[in-house]
Amino acid sequence: MRSDTASTGSTPVSAKLHLKDIHFEDAALRGMRKSDIRANGRIRKGAFKPRSNGEDREGLSVSIHDPECLELHREKFGHPEKAVASIIVREVHEIGLDVVPDADEEDPRHALIVGIPDLTLGDAQKAAAERFAELLANRATVYKFPPAEN
Repeated sequence: MRSDTASTGSTPVSAKLHLKDIHFEDAALRGMRKSDIRANGRIRKGAFKPRSNGEDREGLSVSIHDPECLELHREKFGHPEKAVASIIVREVHEIGLDVVPDADEEDPRHALIVGIPDLTLGDAQKAAAERFAELLANRATVYKFPPAEN
């Protein structure tokens, strides 16, 4: 079963990029601060909270785990002060959100978690966005890249 792959209204993907479907069993990777990991290993909701300046109105940026993009994602997310959260697409759907492709030149497996209310529109939307962030964080795990091949 696959997720909805409807257009997000972004610039068309370059012809050289191969847009792949997003499947329910795929893992979505999201960069976060190491401080977003609690002492018990659980992820804080801040890792999935939209930015307060409205830059995440289109959706939360993620990359779909793909062995073909492993080195690209290792470079994208592999900074000493950063960490990576992983959440299964099915779990995103179970809480009423969606994951849609948003490939770009830098990451052909870039996607967006969509359906989170715009927290800049008022208190009710902010509360709902915070609740979705909490639900996502509760379902996510810390992702560790496999050792690099030499």
